[in-house]
Amino acid sequence: MAKGQLGNTIGNVDNNLSRHKPAYNANAINRALKRANEDQEFLGSALKLLDNEQMQFPAFKDILNHISNVSNDFDIISLFQSLDGYIKFKDTYQIRTALEENNPTKKLSIK
Repeated sequence: MAKGQLGNTIGNVDNNLSRHKPAYNANAINRALKRANEDQEFLGSALKLLDNEQMQFPAFKDILNHISNVSNDFDIISLFQSLDGYIKFKDTYQIRTALEENNPTKKLSIK
């Protein structure tokens, strides 16, 4: 590959990276987590959406699919988007704990 071609290839890669859009809105997720940690009623009502026959535990990626099907509340969907899609959650208690630990305010105060 000629020297000029390599530069063009790298430039094209940089242009493609700048067009990448994140799958989730970080500000919306942080707002939902903060709301969940300040308003236990919001957190409780969000978790109740998982208590039905359609949601089977242990679960991981299907949690977000389930929530998207049963709710159109943007804050609730954003709240569950904060969960790690590679962790297999055994029940709603484990999900509650994970959501409470994801609080961005707590993370900032620890540093």
